[in-house]
Order: sequence, then structure tokens, then C-alpha cells
Amino acid sequence: KEKKQKKDKKNKKEKDDKKSEKRSKKRGDREVLRFDVSVCGDPSSIALYKNMVSTTTNLDGYQVQIDANQGTDQEGRIVDKTCDFFLCVYTVADRNTIKFLEQKIMPEVRDLNRKYAIAGLGVENRTGNNPNEASSTTASGLAGKYNCNAMELVACDGNQLAAGTAALYYALNPDVFMPQQATDQSSDEKKKKKKKKKDKKKKDEKKKGKKEKKKKKKQK
Repeated sequence: KEKKQKKDKKNKKEKDDKKSEKRSKKRGDREVLRFDVSVCGDPSSIALYKNMVSTTTNLDGYQVQIDANQGTDQEGRIVDKTCDFFLCVYTVADRNTIKFLEQKIMPEVRDLNRKYAIAGLGVENRTGNNPNEASSTTASGLAGKYNCNAMELVACDGNQLAAGTAALYYALNPDVFMPQQATDQSSDEKKKKKKKKKDKKKKDEKKKGKKEKKKKKKQK
């Protein structure tokens, strides 16, 4: 009897936990997605990124937490390898940071055979008449050359910078999290399938009922 009571209590607790979990999701609680990134590049570009990026931001139903560390020293040597991916950065307003990236950083990072992406920082600072700024095709050119994802990010807004970093991380790890839109679509599809199944069952039961009625009439 005691064993049965314990079992009933356990089942009740599990049900309550599931209800609580559902309520939390309904209230809009966000799943946490945390990752470590080694920021590699010219020291000034690394400083720009680390000073401006928001360590926590909300994106597509997730709370994204970024732990950004300096990945390379002043000479371009890699000093931090304990990361989920390497973010190789340059400053849009300074061509010299691209030279540093290509000459010092990319050969080092590629040799590691690890996940990496390229980000141009400060796309909002491109004027079009500054001879020292990167061209608008720089990111796509680097992506093709180094066979990786590359994009230019807004640096003046920490949340946008974090969202851009998360997008690059997601491109490297599509199985890690799914954007909310895709999750919603998947949920809708499941509901539709369930409804279809239910309707079919009702239809089959109706047919069965009609057949039985006909059978009874014939027997009479």
C-alpha cells in the first residue's frame, strides 16, 4: 500500500512538473543559449568588439549569452583555444586591420582545423568617400577566399553585435538551436497533422456506424 502511495505521489509530481514547464513556456521564458568565442584580429578590432558587444541578448525566443575572450596577441599568435568558435574580426573603417587579418590571423586559425567565421565591425561607419575604409565587397570576398561565413556587423549597438555573432554561430551549428519562426511552423504542422488524424478517425467511426445500421436492417 505504501509503495502504491509513493508511486502515486511520484506520478503526481511528474505531472505537476510538466504543467509548470508548460506554464513557463507560455509566460515567454526563454531558453538559454551560451557559447564561448575567441575574438582574433588586429588588437584595435578586438578591443572594439569586446568593448561594444552585449554579453546577453534576446534572439528568436532564446536568451543568448556570449563569453568573448581575446583570441590572439599583438603579433597575431593564438592565445585562447578554449572556445566554441573563432571570430576573426576587422574594422570596416580601417583597411590596415584587413591586412593584419589576412597576413597574421587567417593562416593561424585555418591551421587549427576548427570552426571559424569572419566579421567586419562598424558597417554603420562606411561613408563611401574614405580611402582607408573597406569596400562593400570585402566580407563576401573574404568568405569566398577562406571558405567560411562572413558578414559586416553594426558595432555601435551591443545587442545587434551580439545578434550578428549568434547568427554566425548558428550558421556553423545549425543543430544547436532553431529560430522561433521555424519552431512555430513545426508546432503548427504538428497541430494540423493531429487534427487531420482526429477528423479521419471520426469519419471512419461514422462509416462504421452506418454499415452496422445497414447490417441490422438487413437482419430484421
